Amino acid sequence: MRRKWEPSHLQRRRKGDSHKVKIARRMRAETTMTLSWIAWRLSMGAVGYAAERLLEASQGEEHAILRD
Repeated sequence: MRRKWEPSHLQRRRKGDSHKVKIARRMRAETTMTLSWIAWRLSMGAVGYAAERLLEASQGEEHAILRD
């Protein structure tokens, strides 16, 4: 799903916004961009914060799979 957000949209949304996390996870999987670059481009704050959000998202996905 394309959101067609402008950079200003990214800056207005929360650093840990679920849509930003989904975008970041996809970028990590499909590109060679560094997490530092992704965090900067998506306005997610410090790279450590972005890494925590991505880890939480992947752990949440694993728990959902185990429950099914």
